[in-house]
Amino acid sequence: MDFSVLATGTVSGYEGVRAVELMTNAEAWRRAWNSVGGGRLLPDVNFDTRAVIVVYQGRRPTGGYSVEITGIKRVGTVLAVSVNERRPASGDITTQVISSPFVAVSIQRPQAGVTVRFEGPEGAVDGTQQNRQTPVKPRARGVGRRRGRRR
Repeated sequence: MDFSVLATGTVSGYEGVRAVELMTNAEAWRRAWNSVGGGRLLPDVNFDTRAVIVVYQGRRPTGGYSVEITGIKRVGTVLAVSVNERRPASGDITTQVISSPFVAVSIQRPQAGVTVRFEGPEGAVDGTQQNRQTPVKPRARGVGRRRGRRR
């Protein structure tokens, strides 16, 4: 699905966790923009033919984080949004300021009833709104542990 970037930034007023939001009216867009716009002029969107998707990376402890939308595809009644989330590498020098990266894009207005979700690994639709984490399996007792004897 084609989209055009309306705005992107690393410092916003959004304080929540990683999330994606679909806005199909000016009131919802204005409310979201008040959170992320930082006093800039509200980008104009014709909601008769367009809609807006905003991806929030969530609150981060330093600078060096960013988020971009790499693709949007329709999967039934869901718009699956693929993102590229960047974080500072170990040892990078970063600004010591709390950041909250976001990106807002305009898309062709979808039909009523469509929802939006992150696209998960291998094309699956990820319904979670939090950061993806690799599941950790509990180890069996004693496996992978060395127990030395004290002498």
